[in-house]
Amino acid sequence: MSPLADLLAQNLRQALGEAAPAIEEELGQTALICSQGSLRAVLQILKADPQLQFVRLVDITAVDLLPLGTRPRFVLVYHVHSFLLNAWLRLKVPVDEGEEVPTVTDLFPSANWYEREVFDMFGIRFLGHPNLTRILMPDDWVGHPLRKDYPLGAERILFTHHLRKDGNDA
Repeated sequence: MSPLADLLAQNLRQALGEAAPAIEEELGQTALICSQGSLRAVLQILKADPQLQFVRLVDITAVDLLPLGTRPRFVLVYHVHSFLLNAWLRLKVPVDEGEEVPTVTDLFPSANWYEREVFDMFGIRFLGHPNLTRILMPDDWVGHPLRKDYPLGAERILFTHHLRKDGNDA
């Protein structure tokens, strides 16, 4: 294991015991696999631990595993950064259809926007989010475009822009 993975394993096991997330490394990148129930605790430790200081939430996104036919259907992916260690870390959180994940907006205010985007594009709900509304799609939009079962196809668009009689734009 890398020095980062060793440090993570030691500090998370010390803080969480048996509830510590699994650690995986692939292509030089370190990731934690944690449950929804331990997500907040893991992020709090990563942020507050003086040896880790993962104080910057860079992104939250999701992956739809529908084509693989596996359960759970989704994997939430959190990317955090430590200036102290000059290290990036990925947290993977399995989420099934219809499950709610606890918000982390109180730990990382930037999560507000990322959680809204995941909700809008994938339909994953965040329990306790202060304003879980659409952010990219119109409020009356039906469905979640980044789901693998979202129908593909063209949609007719009505343009209200008209040309003037002389042929120039109005």
